[in-house]
Amino acid sequence: MKLESEWESLLTDAAHPSIFMSFDYQYAGWKAFHRDDSEPFVVAVRDAAGAVIGIAPFRRSRDDGWVRWRRLDYLGSFEIDRPAPLIRLGYEVEFWRAVQGFLADAGGSWDVVRLPEMPRELVGHAREAFASSRQSFTTSPGSSAIGIDLRPSWSDFIAGHRNLRKYVRSVERKVPDLDVRLYDDPFRVLEGFEHYTQVESRSWKAGKVGVAKDARHLAFYRDLVQRLAERKRVAVRILTAGGQPVAGDITYTLGRRVFFHHATYDQARADWSPGNFLTCRLFNDYMGAGFDTGDFLCGFAEYMRPWCGLEWHTENVTITRDSMLMRMSRLVQKVKERRS
Repeated sequence: MKLESEWESLLTDAAHPSIFMSFDYQYAGWKAFHRDDSEPFVVAVRDAAGAVIGIAPFRRSRDDGWVRWRRLDYLGSFEIDRPAPLIRLGYEVEFWRAVQGFLADAGGSWDVVRLPEMPRELVGHAREAFASSRQSFTTSPGSSAIGIDLRPSWSDFIAGHRNLRKYVRSVERKVPDLDVRLYDDPFRVLEGFEHYTQVESRSWKAGKVGVAKDARHLAFYRDLVQRLAERKRVAVRILTAGGQPVAGDITYTLGRRVFFHHATYDQARADWSPGNFLTCRLFNDYMGAGFDTGDFLCGFAEYMRPWCGLEWHTENVTITRDSMLMRMSRLVQKVKERRS
């Protein structure tokens, strides 16, 4: 794609830098999950000198409802967390004004834009840009996520969490020959990924959720980890006990942020919670190592909250075009709501 190099250069300078909005993640998601009736609809905003100040990586498809309106979603809108257009920090006003103007001019090619889980701090500039337009801008509460401060050292962190400290010592006494294997090299990352999927197949996630819940997800993640490994943005860790894989974790990094995305463990070893033990080893690796934030994403496990002092909130944003079709659709929706 022509925009790849500009996309990548914008990523770390964005108001909301996220691995899920990287070129590799969006492209791999599009390749794996797009429907035959959808097409890329990527909006790039440039300044007067021609430099890219923002990218909205959309795809256009037809809605499944009876209206069959033309919908804009993110290019790769599956398996992502708190997505947002990439906007160079400090250019939020200019970007959203340009997007609003573009959508107004392109009125015949879209009906609705859906932006789920937009970080709350980014919504204001978008709302202001659409405030005086004929397009409808609505929001609803989104999901929340929690995170951990990675700046302290592991020793300082564990000293302040007595129960976690006791748990780690208990496992180290109870389970002999524990080791963590790291796979982050482009030539070995898929080996680690295969170990991960094998552990997942012995977990409660098997066939329900996870990276290998079906053939399409498996192909997506296999492609993704290889792409991210080429840029040194992914690590697969496998916890072994007596040489046997018992837990796995897949993390991404971007700048000073770590994204804890996937974890699994062998259900037969659940009595000593190998997934929790591997999480502690992750903290040991990342804390005091130049990272600022560990992001557990939306849908986090509640047991992690005592470790975390960071929290982020989101809003679901919907932008609709003012047209006869959309007015009829909203009227039908109101009738359905009253009947229910």
